[in-house]
Amino acid sequence: MWRTYDLALGGPDDKRIVGLINGEDERDVFQRASRWVHGICRGKGMDCYYTRVWNMDSSTVFDFGSHSQFFFLTPEVNLEVILAKEESDGSNQKERLPS
Repeated sequence: MWRTYDLALGGPDDKRIVGLINGEDERDVFQRASRWVHGICRGKGMDCYYTRVWNMDSSTVFDFGSHSQFFFLTPEVNLEVILAKEESDGSNQKERLPS
């Protein structure tokens, strides 16, 4: 089913929409949202040392290390399915250097 997702930046009670993502495949929407998070951080000169994600209050929350601001993707996506699929097909694997 085709849906529109809001991507907002801010705190839990003070968010502003920074983009809209349309799609029907949650994995594709999640990957595009991740790219937006990193692109917005670069554009604003904010460091993005890591990204943690979880679902809370019907949104998928992206923690990028700010400690005061987060990105919120609404409605939430099914992280269990998305992350399990990325693990199984190797798309979430870090490149390993020879030891």
